[in-house]
Amino acid sequence: MKKTTTIFILFVILTGFLFPAAGNPVSAAPAQAGTPGLPILFGAYPSLDLQSSIGELAGMNTWLVNNGASGVTFAGDFMTLTFNPTWNVPHELNAAWDNGFVPFVNLMPSESWEGSYYVPNCATASTIAAGSCDTQLAAWANHFKTWAGSSKFAYIAPLPEMNGEWVAYGSDGATFIQAFLRIRQVFENQGVPDSAIRWVFAPNGWHDVNHPWKSFEYYYPGDGYVDVIAFSSYNFGGCPENTPWRSWDTFDTTMKLYLDRMRVMAPGKPIFIAQTATVNVPDDPADPNQTKSFWIEDTFDKLADYPAVRAIIYFNKLKAESGTIANCPGGADYRVYYGGSSGETGFLNMMKDARFGKWATNSSNWQNIAFADVSYTFADVQPSHPFSGAPNVWYYDYVHSLYNAGITGGCAVNPELKYCPSNPVTRAQMAIFLERGMNGSAFSPPPATGTRFSDVPASYWAASWVEQLAEDGITSGCGSGNYCPDYSVTRAQMAIFLLKAEHGKSYSPPAASGTMFGDVPANHWAAAWIEQLAVEGITGGCGSGNYCPESPVTRAQMAVFLVRTFNLP
Repeated sequence: MKKTTTIFILFVILTGFLFPAAGNPVSAAPAQAGTPGLPILFGAYPSLDLQSSIGELAGMNTWLVNNGASGVTFAGDFMTLTFNPTWNVPHELNAAWDNGFVPFVNLMPSESWEGSYYVPNCATASTIAAGSCDTQLAAWANHFKTWAGSSKFAYIAPLPEMNGEWVAYGSDGATFIQAFLRIRQVFENQGVPDSAIRWVFAPNGWHDVNHPWKSFEYYYPGDGYVDVIAFSSYNFGGCPENTPWRSWDTFDTTMKLYLDRMRVMAPGKPIFIAQTATVNVPDDPADPNQTKSFWIEDTFDKLADYPAVRAIIYFNKLKAESGTIANCPGGADYRVYYGGSSGETGFLNMMKDARFGKWATNSSNWQNIAFADVSYTFADVQPSHPFSGAPNVWYYDYVHSLYNAGITGGCAVNPELKYCPSNPVTRAQMAIFLERGMNGSAFSPPPATGTRFSDVPASYWAASWVEQLAEDGITSGCGSGNYCPDYSVTRAQMAIFLLKAEHGKSYSPPAASGTMFGDVPANHWAAAWIEQLAVEGITGGCGSGNYCPESPVTRAQMAVFLVRTFNLP
């Protein structure tokens, strides 16, 4: 049995295609779209550890509330795995909780400044991933479990900014993922209940374009293991001496670029801004908008309108930054609250905005919304979590219609069922999609002969489907007697495949006008097919008046095309 399972998983990995049980489609999990109208929750990091400086957050909260604004929900913190956790885990977390704040913990590796508490085996993602830090992780988890009891909870972001060049514990994406999963597993092994913890993926938004492997997407552990997606992003303004660091970065450059990517990466998850701040030193002193108050008001306003953003955790510190910040010799002053009754006007204005709010630690919203369980069929096509406040991703219903019809069983099963929505569809996979769409989930083609196409022998995993597609007159191959089974299907090719599957092999669409899409002139080889696909309402193009005929078709797009072509419920 073990050997059979291994072979089956390998087959799925290699082919990217799972066959549902013929004639026995199953029902997908019902959609659970996000809860609309949720507030943006605010949190802040004080100048030092929470035990020493929680009074700063308490003072900020009092100042906000006394001025008619919503208060502080999260207390941001940085805690290492090994620095006296027997004392620090309960006391740091209670410093937040006892003052009415939910802890947001950046769980850091062991660091040399800890002296006798320093543990080299807990200092990097690679050693944590290898299990060398399991003993210390288990101890931390047990202290956390004791602290949480039956009613307390926290948000934990392991190894934050792991994709940054500046962190000593940085790694490649695969190693970080293993470390993240290892940390989660140890907590589960120690019996930390799900009701006590939300796991946060918190990379840095920016990465060096010369190191594309540092893109945060490569570090994402997956929807099945992450509860909240987050990122860090700062405006250093005119503090640095030279470009590119010296720049007044607005919402579009500090936030929107990364928000858009995160929404593609994990569209159903709530988003936190795990760390953010701005200085009050302009890059261009002549620009009246380059002030701290204006930046806060403008950025917070746009964050509040962005789908799925649920929290902003602000770095309220005066910090001596590493490197050259010649224009801020006293350190970068990120603070928006200065103590007593002194704070930035733009910050106060935004916290008075009705889109912002505060949830007390005993609010039922935590368990009913933020910690709500979400059922799903595919680990990578989950319904939007209630805490995200956003609707389901555009392809959610189509993927589940395809699944319920028995046309797909996903692309992988280990460790959870996945659909792989962003993967391109190959010509071999397309053969199966189309044949099942035309003939139903129970259909099984006759055995392959291996003589139809020179690059599809009888032993090829989808040979019988490819040959049946040719027998049905839907395809004649890719030229020179070949089918090119492992090539991606382009959007132009897909138009022909779909319309022939829908109308029959003798179908010929009306002549093209060349006016329907900006990138499909009348003399394009597939123009008539593309325009007919649009006429039938199967596609609206790829955006901006274009069709993108040479772009590969993703599995998410294919779900839409198939459901519309075959009118699947």
